Amino acid sequence: MEPATGTDEDLGLSVREEAETGDIWARYEPQAITPSPLAPAQFRALMEQAGLKVSDYAIEPSTLATLRACMQRNEACDLRLGGPVDARPDAFVSANEMLAGVVVHPPKGKGKDLTADALNEALRHANVVRGFLEDSLEALTSEALRQQLRETQIPIGMIVAFGELAIDGVDAWLEPLVETIVDRRPQVDEAGNVDFLELGDFPHIEAGQALVRHHPATEGKPGRTVTGRLVKGRDGKNIVFRPKDHSVQLDPEDEHLMIAATSGMPVVYSQGAYVEKVLHFEQVGIETGHIRFDGSVQVKGNVEPGMKIEVLGDVKVGGLVEAAHIQAGGAIEVSGGVIGRRQCDGDDHPSTEKSGSDGKDSEAGPIDDAYLKAGTRSRRVSCRMRRSKPVKRSSFKSRSFIPASGLEPGCCCQVVGSL
Repeated sequence: MEPATGTDEDLGLSVREEAETGDIWARYEPQAITPSPLAPAQFRALMEQAGLKVSDYAIEPSTLATLRACMQRNEACDLRLGGPVDARPDAFVSANEMLAGVVVHPPKGKGKDLTADALNEALRHANVVRGFLEDSLEALTSEALRQQLRETQIPIGMIVAFGELAIDGVDAWLEPLVETIVDRRPQVDEAGNVDFLELGDFPHIEAGQALVRHHPATEGKPGRTVTGRLVKGRDGKNIVFRPKDHSVQLDPEDEHLMIAATSGMPVVYSQGAYVEKVLHFEQVGIETGHIRFDGSVQVKGNVEPGMKIEVLGDVKVGGLVEAAHIQAGGAIEVSGGVIGRRQCDGDDHPSTEKSGSDGKDSEAGPIDDAYLKAGTRSRRVSCRMRRSKPVKRSSFKSRSFIPASGLEPGCCCQVVGSL
């Protein structure tokens, strides 16, 4: 087959196509008179003389510029201007190797469309070996996409493979099965009023009641990248789930269930739970709200005016009780003294009492304008207080009362039972 050629004798320029490669070549022969610069219309006419369409060939702009320069200098040259360009797939892999994609550059001129073999070769060159999306691979070599590439001459990109993500294990966690102290909140009465001192009773549980369930950590599941690299999943962190003390135990039939071994207030913490029989407070006030508990209470500081403490066990106050109500099923010990709001004469005393039977007495701070009741037998005591501030009303109700010392004749206090 003879190569197609086109010649413009006035310019000294000829164009030809190589039969084997399909490349376009241009030859320039120096002229007696330097020709005018090559115009696009003149070059297109040369191509048509050779029976060639410009749109069928990818002419390289840089080589065409070199040809124009040779003609302006009137220098002989024989240059390859371009030729067919096949569709070119460029495969890429993400930084974490969890996805792979392909960008297909369109063919130019009489270049070949993308083939499955060319696509597979590009993927092998990028070390993509697994996680292929068959629909994407088929779409890249479809006739519709080939036509789109030729018409638009715009590259098309597509994700063709996904890796298998590693799955981290779940850390062990605890499921509380009882209400805890954190559930206390201001109560709303029937009229819709909120009492910020009334936070509800402290939770109480009985022996044998389930406290918390342990959910063990799970193992991580490994994954694979698109290049075949193994990615390990992190195992979940475990919790040392065991009884903190003798107040709790593991269920004999379920090692992941912790139950109470005694009655009291349940406390759930990061490694399990335990039962508290004695509540400890720095002081009792608006921060704590009223205290109602089926065990005992110890207050390091004072019990502020207007506060209530009602328990089935003992109450021990290290500071002062001022115009407060304390009711205990056991003993009450006040180390800092008890102050009421007013003095009383005869039976006109504040409503301060303690209920129960036998008790003990002890000596601590002074008692002022307080009504004390212990057990079921009563007797009157007349006393006078040394006061340094206005008196307030305080009431106590207990099986046994441990009062303050320093009493002097003159103040009315009623004692029922043994003090």
